Amino acid sequence: MNRKSVFILIIFIVFIVFLYMLTFTSVHQAFSANSGSIASNSSIHVAAAFQNKAAVLYRKADNYYKSKQYGKSCRLLKFILDNYSLNKLNDAKVYFLLGKIYFLNNDFLVAKPYFQHIIFKEPNYSKIYSVVYFMAKCDFNLKNKRRSVRDFKFLVKKTEEKIKAGKRLNYMKRLHLKSLIYLGASYEESVDIKNAVKILNNKKLRYILSKNAFLLTRGNNFNKIYLNYLINTKSDFKKALLVLNIKHLFKPYRKDLCYKSYFEGLIFLKRKQYVFASKDFRISLKYCGKNYYYNISMLKYGESLIGENKTNTIRNGLKLVDFESENIDYPSIQLSALKYLFKYYSMLNNYNKSFNCISRILFNFQNSLKNKKKYQKIASKLLYKAMKNNFLKHRYNKSLKMYKRKSFLIGKHNLNSDIYYMLSEIYLKKGNVKQAIYYANKYYNRNKNINSLYYLAHIYYMAKNYKHSLKLADNIKLPLIKNEILFEKVLNLKIHDNKRLGLKKNMLKLLNENLNRLKGKEYVKTLYRLAMSDYNSGLTDKSLRYFNLLLNNNLAKKEPAIINSGYYHSGIIYYKLKQFNNALRYFTKAYKMQPAGKHFQYELSQIGYIYLKNKNYKKAIKYYEILKKNGSSSFYKNLAKSMIQAIKLKN
Repeated sequence: MNRKSVFILIIFIVFIVFLYMLTFTSVHQAFSANSGSIASNSSIHVAAAFQNKAAVLYRKADNYYKSKQYGKSCRLLKFILDNYSLNKLNDAKVYFLLGKIYFLNNDFLVAKPYFQHIIFKEPNYSKIYSVVYFMAKCDFNLKNKRRSVRDFKFLVKKTEEKIKAGKRLNYMKRLHLKSLIYLGASYEESVDIKNAVKILNNKKLRYILSKNAFLLTRGNNFNKIYLNYLINTKSDFKKALLVLNIKHLFKPYRKDLCYKSYFEGLIFLKRKQYVFASKDFRISLKYCGKNYYYNISMLKYGESLIGENKTNTIRNGLKLVDFESENIDYPSIQLSALKYLFKYYSMLNNYNKSFNCISRILFNFQNSLKNKKKYQKIASKLLYKAMKNNFLKHRYNKSLKMYKRKSFLIGKHNLNSDIYYMLSEIYLKKGNVKQAIYYANKYYNRNKNINSLYYLAHIYYMAKNYKHSLKLADNIKLPLIKNEILFEKVLNLKIHDNKRLGLKKNMLKLLNENLNRLKGKEYVKTLYRLAMSDYNSGLTDKSLRYFNLLLNNNLAKKEPAIINSGYYHSGIIYYKLKQFNNALRYFTKAYKMQPAGKHFQYELSQIGYIYLKNKNYKKAIKYYEILKKNGSSSFYKNLAKSMIQAIKLKN
C-alpha cells in the first residue's frame, strides 16, 4: 500500500468517527429535552395537586367558620399556612378568613396584620374592599381615629365610583352604607361633630341604625359612640332610650348593665332629673370595672348629687367631682370636671376657686383666659403647686417652661416666694448650682425665716461651699427650733459641714449636746456615730456605753447593719477588757446574725479561742471546723486547721 492510499484511509476513518459523534450528540440532546419536558410536566402536576388539596382544606375551614366553629377553623387555616406553599388567590383567602376569625373574637390587634398582608401582597384580590373594611374596623375598635377616618373615607369614595360604574351593585351598596356609618362614628369619636352630624343624619343611615339586628352585631365600641352621639350631640333622648332597651346590646352581660345604667343616667342628667340620674350612676359604678366608664360615672354621679341641691348631697357631689378633676389617667374626664367646677363656683361668685379651675385648664390644656389680672395671686399659688407636681414627677424642664410661660402673666411682684424655692430645687436637680443659689437667695430675701435660712445654707452645702453653709447654719440656734423635723435637718447640716471641714470636735460636741432631742432613726444613727468615734479614739468605756444604749434600743432593730456592727465591736471591747464570757456572747450574736458577714472569720476564730480558753474543746473544734470549711482567707483556714490539730493532740 503506497503513501497516497494510507492518507486516504486515515481521512476516511476520521470522517466516520466525526459522523458517529455528531449522531450521538443529537440523540442525547433530544433525549435530554424529552426528559426535561416530562420532569417539568410532573412538577406542574404536583403543584396543582398541592393547590387543590389546600383548596379542599380551605373549604373545610370555611364550613367550620360558617358553623361558628372558629377554633377548628383557625387551627386548620394555620395548618394550611404552615404546610402548603399557596398561590396568591389561596393565600389571600386563607389570610382573610383568619383575620375575620380573630376580628370576631375581638382580637383586633392580631387580626389587623392579616388584612394588611392581603393589601400588600394581593391588592387585586376580588374582595379587597372587604379586606380594607375589616382593617378599618380594627383601627376603629383600637381607637386609631385618624386611620379609621382615612380608610372609611377611601371606601366611601371607591364604592361610590363602583356604584356609578354599575359594578357589583348590591355588594358595593351594602359596603358603601356600612362604611358611611363607621365614618360618621369615627368623626363622632374624633369630636368632629359637624361631619358626624352631616353623615349620620342621612335618611338611609338612620333607617339602618334603627334596626336592632344591626346594632347587636356592631360591638361595644360602636354602640357607645352611637349613644354618645344621640345623647350629647343630637339630644335625641327618645331614640337613645329605645337603643338602650335592646337586650344584650353590650357584651358580656355585666358590661350591658354598666353601659345601660350610665347612658340612662346621662339622659336623666341632661333632662335635669337629678334623683333618677344619681340612682343610675350608682348602679353603673357597681357594674363598671376600674376603667373610663367607672370614672366618668363617678363624675356624673357627683354632678347629679350637686344638682339635687341639698347640703349633704352637694358636699358629697363636690368631693366626687374634685376627685375626678385630679384624675390624670383620663384627661378628657379631668377637663370636664374642671369645666363643671368653674361654672359651679362662678355661679356662687367664688372667684378664687373658679379661677383656680380655669388656671388649671390653662396650664394643663393650653387654653386662653380673659381677665387674668383679677386672679394673679390665685394663679401664683396654683403655679407653685403645678411646678411642685411636675418636680415630684421629675419633669424639671416642664416646670421651667411652665414658669416662663406663666410668670409674666402674674407679674414679678405677685409671685409666691415658694416659686423661687421650687426654681432653686429644679436647677439643683439639673446640676446648675449657680442658678440654684441665685433663686435660693431670692427665696430667703422674700421670706426671711428659719426655714428659708436653712434652705439657703443647704444649697451652699450642695454647691460644696461648706464654709459659707456652716456660717449660715450657725445663725440658726438649735434650742429655738420647735419643729422636730426642721431641728433634725439643721443639726444634720451642721454635722455634715463640720465633718467636711474636718472639725471633728465641733461635730462630736453637737451630737452630745443634742442627743436627747433626737428621735427614731436619727437617734440610732447618732448613737452609733458617737460609739464608733469613741471606739476609734480608744475611749473603750465611753464607746461601750453608747453601744449598750444602741443595742437595747427597740428602734435599732430596724437597722440590722448597725446592730451587727454593734455586736461585733462590743465583742472586741469586752475581749480587750478580758470579760471573755461577754465577748463570747456578742461575737456569737454577730456571727449568727450574719454568718457570711464582713467579719465572720474573725468572729469564728474568737469564738473558737474563747471556748478553748474555757476548756470547752468540743465547741472550740466545732467553730474552728466551720472556719476551716467556710473561711475565704488562707490565714484563717490554716489557723483553724492548726488549732484543731493542737486541741486533738492535747486531748
